Amino acid sequence: MAQNPFTAHPHANGETYGRHFGIAFGVGRQLMTAALAAVTHALMPFLFPTTASDKIRALNDCLDRNDRDGLRHKAELGNASVNDADLNSSGLNNADLNDADLNNADLVSQD
Repeated sequence: MAQNPFTAHPHANGETYGRHFGIAFGVGRQLMTAALAAVTHALMPFLFPTTASDKIRALNDCLDRNDRDGLRHKAELGNASVNDADLNSSGLNNADLNDADLNNADLVSQD
């Protein structure tokens, strides 16, 4: 009898389909958050200076410890939003961003 392709891999890792789904979905969500932070940081370097690398390090730490619950529930890792601590190195604060009048020319390097 052929194995069910939806349960073979989870069962091989001692998990149900539902638990495996939760872990894999949590990891995917965290990676998408890290990717969005990295792309935002590429466009505006003063935003999210360490968010992507913090999330990737935390995920790697969970993988090294085989911490399945940590992989599923670490959505709070890194800086999920811009706060004044994120902006201190740039000399800006949230009020500066709210008052900013940016256009495409401001975002293109003139180097």
